[in-house]
Amino acid sequence: MIRIAIAEDNEDFIKSTEKIIRQFYQGKNTQISIEMFTNSEMLYFDLDEHKKYDLYLLDIDMPKVNGMQLARKIRSYDMESHIIFLTSHLKYSVIGYEYRIFRYIPKQSAEEKLIPALESVTQEIMLREGGSYVITTNSKYMKVPYGEMVYIYKDGKNSVLICDTNTYKVRKSLKQVYDEIDSKQFIFVERGYIVNIIKISKIIGSEVYLINGEVLHVGGSYLKEVKMKISEFWR
Repeated sequence: MIRIAIAEDNEDFIKSTEKIIRQFYQGKNTQISIEMFTNSEMLYFDLDEHKKYDLYLLDIDMPKVNGMQLARKIRSYDMESHIIFLTSHLKYSVIGYEYRIFRYIPKQSAEEKLIPALESVTQEIMLREGGSYVITTNSKYMKVPYGEMVYIYKDGKNSVLICDTNTYKVRKSLKQVYDEIDSKQFIFVERGYIVNIIKISKIIGSEVYLINGEVLHVGGSYLKEVKMKISEFWR
């Protein structure tokens, strides 16, 4: 189930946006739920209670609580959800960079631009939810979902998996773990570090910033390929 919130004070526009979304997901065998907020304060109250959605479509210019304020509140406790701004003012795109905005869509071309954005969002959500790495030892067998894995690093003869809420150590080389994962969403950023692309919030210079607040250095020989793969994935 993909949970979607739309905050827009224009009632006609919010209804037309909902229609586009429902038509897109019809026949895709994907369940969705949509909550619509013509009063942005109501969504802000939900966020105060840490209610989470997978996708937020926010108008920037709204009375009382605007889209930037909503994005700030969302990112204060949730770095993984997707935020799309539906706006007439693309000048805000630089300001919104720190909130990891997935896309800016001009209202006048919403019908044309929203479908490709939904395609990309859905692909990322499916990637986050799909696939698992299996850890086996003499005493345990467990699956670690790819979506929970942030990065993996080498520790002597072991590989350490840093996840959202746990850390796991396996007695395998980093290359062996990478081959077993077999997923394009994981990339080497250094000889001793593998990162899950969906956990990267931004890259500045030779450093990748992860959604858990950690910053990892990208080796010089890896930098060009890392930037290319991140750019391709985000596109």
